[in-house]
Amino acid sequence: MFADDDQNKRQSAWEGWYMEYYVKKYLKEHPADAIKWWSSKKQGELDFDLKFLTEENFYRDVKSDDAKKSVQGNKKSNIDILVKDRKGRLWYVVFEFLPEKDSKHNNETTIWWNKKLGKDKLLSYASRMKYSITFENMSVYEINQFAFKYLKEFEVSPCNGKPREKKYRIPNNMKEYLRIYQCV
Repeated sequence: MFADDDQNKRQSAWEGWYMEYYVKKYLKEHPADAIKWWSSKKQGELDFDLKFLTEENFYRDVKSDDAKKSVQGNKKSNIDILVKDRKGRLWYVVFEFLPEKDSKHNNETTIWWNKKLGKDKLLSYASRMKYSITFENMSVYEINQFAFKYLKEFEVSPCNGKPREKKYRIPNNMKEYLRIYQCV
């Protein structure tokens, strides 16, 4: 990501941003007529990673999450507009992994990361930093007007002291009901 100067190369939750980077890079090298990298940040547009061009109101979002936890979703307002208002659907393409915490390795990755970013506090983000991840599976979860009721809202931690919009998540106990595909 650093070599390609990817816009998200400085994100601490590298395991998720790397998967987005990889999918974006793959689509650039293997263009397709039916799908394109979307990830719009424009006011008034839905912010999901991938858009199907052959079907209106059909998006995908790339996620990477701990296989034993809930799938953290997107902003509540984006999903409400797509699924409730437009009767669209969303596929979460989730690369599920088992994490190994960096704290079990003397914060080696955390220190390297913070030095790379030029930070003074070398243990910033240490409690959450992953040393490594082992992929368990790739699952696709469909969110549509029928599955919508199984999502749960959650509060997102403030960013730079500013409150952030609520998001939805797929609770761990609902994953098996919303999963439409899995590759181990």
